[in-house]
Formats: sequence, structure tokens, C-alpha cells
Amino acid sequence: MESNKVQSELIVKTQRNDVLKLFAMITMLIDHVGEVFFPRILTLRVIGRLALPIFAYQIAIGYSKTSNLKNYVKRLLVFALISQIPFCLVFSRPWYTLNILFAFLLSILVLYVYDKGIAYVSNYRKEKNNKNLLLAVVTFIGLVLIIIMPEVLTMMTHHAIIECSYYSSLMVLLFHILHDKKLNMVIGYIFLSVLQIQILGAYKISHSLKVSPVECLFRFKEIWQVVSSKFYIYTLQANSIFALIAIYVLESIKPKFKLNKYIGYWFYPVHLVVLMAINWIIN
Repeated sequence: MESNKVQSELIVKTQRNDVLKLFAMITMLIDHVGEVFFPRILTLRVIGRLALPIFAYQIAIGYSKTSNLKNYVKRLLVFALISQIPFCLVFSRPWYTLNILFAFLLSILVLYVYDKGIAYVSNYRKEKNNKNLLLAVVTFIGLVLIIIMPEVLTMMTHHAIIECSYYSSLMVLLFHILHDKKLNMVIGYIFLSVLQIQILGAYKISHSLKVSPVECLFRFKEIWQVVSSKFYIYTLQANSIFALIAIYVLESIKPKFKLNKYIGYWFYPVHLVVLMAINWIIN
């Protein structure tokens, strides 16, 4: 199937890269140290913007390379659950806001459904079977719903359901589809960044107007007036596009060391617990 061909090509052209993984962990640590202890030092947060795209890239690669998707999902789910309490305590999030590992689980579902849809499209082209066409349409409608529903619920309830849900899902999907098409990847990432800024602006003006952010999404003039007033704040996440440089440069480096695969999993909950302990001692 066409989706399997895409996956096999991705596997051949990308190998496990522990330099990139280490770089992602360091930038994440810098970001979280900045958020918890030095919220006014914006430089730390800018550096930290590099972490999410690299982890999203690794999720896309991991999905393509894994020999057992169920075990891959189970591992990620276990560490998402382990990380939830430290995540809520460190960042003062309510218990129902799920951490970024849950967003990555959702991203894997997005990739799985996307590949199913592509397979149905491929089968329809070969067999001209209307059943495959119908299945493709239904699958892609489901894909859109999976991506947008957590954010729609967040907009409707004014409470975050999953950290970076639609943003991380679209980012992982971009890497899955466009990884080897560097120019298209950059263009896609720019569009994703503009979308994220648009949604942030919608949240902001919804507070002023006391309406749902959904109702404000297409008030382009008002949104960009708000964005331009604090441009460096609203475009903070857009700095993450520079992670593409790190990804495309570091993925070609063959490290002389090899990290245990569970270090990447354990790093997230452990560093949160350490930050929580230091914060508790200081305060």
C-alpha cells in the first residue's frame, strides 16, 4: 500500500539519532526551568521552543520505524500517566489538563487514521470501487474531528483539555508527510505557526468580548490588532521553526554513543519531579 511505501522510505532515510534526542531534552529542560523559576527571562523560553518540534519529529519517525505499534503506544501511555501528577503540580495545571505525552498519543492516532485514509484512496485509484472512496471520505472526516475536537472543547469550556493538542498533532502529521520535502516542510510550518497565532489571538479577544473563542476565530482584523500590540509574546512559539535547522543538520550526524531508549521516556517525568522538588525547597 502507498502508506506502507511512505513509511518504508522514511525508515530508510532516517535512523535513530541520539544527538537530536539529547538536544531536545536539553532545550526542554531550559524551557521548563525558565517557566518555573525565571518566567521573565524570555530567552530561556525562546530556546525552549526548539524542543517540541524535535520531539514531534521523533514521534513521526518512531511511528514509522516501530515493529510493534501497540507496544509503542502502551509505553507512551504509561509514561504519560506517570508524568501527569508532576506536570499538574509543577505548572499549576488543573488535574483534567493532560500533559504533552497525551498529545503525542493523539498524534499517533492521527497518523494511523491518515495512513488508513491514504490506503483507501490508493485502493480506490486501483479498483475504482466506490466503497473505498466512501471509506476514504469518512476516514478523513474522522481525522479532522480527531485533530480539532480537543481544541474546540477547550474553546467551549475555557479549560485546556490536552496540552498543545491540535498544534502537536498537525506538527507530527507535517513531519510524517513532508519530512523529505524540506521547502514544503518550511512552508507548512509557517502556515501552522500563523494558525497558532490566530487561535491565540481569538482566545485573547474572546476574553474581552466575553464570548467563545470559536466565535472570534474569523475576526482577522481584531485578532491581528491584538497580536501586533504584543507581537513578541504571540509569536513566541513561532520561533520553533528554527528547530527545523537542528533537525536537518543533526539527523545527518552519526553519534559515537547510544542512549538507552528508556532515557527519553523517563526524562520527562523525572525532570518534572526534580523541578517540583527544587521549587518546593525554594518556596
